[in-house]
Amino acid sequence: MSHIKQVKVIIETGDASGAEADGPVYLGLGAREFRLDKEGDQFRRGTTDTFVLGNGTYGTPNVLNPNENDPATPVWIDSPDLESGPYNVYIAYESNKKWLVRKAEVHAQSPPDYGRKFVIYSGINAPGIWLGGDYGKRLYFI
Repeated sequence: MSHIKQVKVIIETGDASGAEADGPVYLGLGAREFRLDKEGDQFRRGTTDTFVLGNGTYGTPNVLNPNENDPATPVWIDSPDLESGPYNVYIAYESNKKWLVRKAEVHAQSPPDYGRKFVIYSGINAPGIWLGGDYGKRLYFI
């Protein structure tokens, strides 16, 4: 069992009219949620955003409020928390307006003995999947 030290999230917003997000986006990881927010605009049409939470080989944290959005504290997330079920890693979009997700992946690590990439198992077909009030607000990884 390993305590997760760092997480990297990569999300590509689709390239279609109205694709950009207009509300908060969260990462669900084990027993916690983390806000995916950094300086500047994110989740704009046709762009890819990378978020780093915690300290490790992925680089320094780039999210706002990095101490509160650190997977290593104050509640540990252990590797079994992520591996024990199909709904333990997800992104949540807290808006009723639509957002088009083209690609998403989550990398969790606890060097030297744990590193895992979570993806949508079958992939996301073009042009992407709409999230929002009329479509559903969560996308789960395995």
